[in-house]
Amino acid sequence: MKRYKFTTRFKNSVKDVMSDFGLNEIKTKRQKDGTMLFLDPETESIYGLYESGYCRRLVPINIHWGTSQTINGQNYQMYQLNKTFPISSRHKSRIFANPVEQLGLVVSAITRIRKTNI
Repeated sequence: MKRYKFTTRFKNSVKDVMSDFGLNEIKTKRQKDGTMLFLDPETESIYGLYESGYCRRLVPINIHWGTSQTINGQNYQMYQLNKTFPISSRHKSRIFANPVEQLGLVVSAITRIRKTNI
């Protein structure tokens, strides 16, 4: 379900920011309108922004077990980047992020992951 509509201006801004980080936009056969995916050649991770309000990091894995998604023949484990809030002592719910917040969460994840890979 789409919660937000990515404007052309926003999409172009995201592409510029991702390009500054050296990420390349990718498209998949199953990709829906309103989804933006970027491959980080340094970590081989994929970052996704979605009009649903979610943003995700997909990490490549070498085994099929635990695969969340297969893109271009590569298996990935998917992680939500959205913040959470507790709804009970054992359960959490994701907080939907507007487009600007999504971009901030993705940029934060990229810089955090790259620092740990140094």
